[in-house]
Amino acid sequence: MALPERTRPQIGSAALGLLDRLPATIDELVRASRLAAGAVVAALAELEIAQLAAEGDGIYRALRTRSTSAAAPLL
Repeated sequence: MALPERTRPQIGSAALGLLDRLPATIDELVRASRLAAGAVVAALAELEIAQLAAEGDGIYRALRTRSTSAAAPLL
């Protein structure tokens, strides 16, 4: 039985909007995006799960650009 093909995670528009603002802290993202803190945290979690962003020392950084991630194959 073949394993199902992995699908690319669906990233919401809020998460994609935040990706363009990285590197930044959560507070900076809340102020710049005008989203509620909970919405920013949820969007950052989406980006982390998709391996598009990571946090270190309180700063979230993009791991890949959107154009690179769209073309990258899943392993």
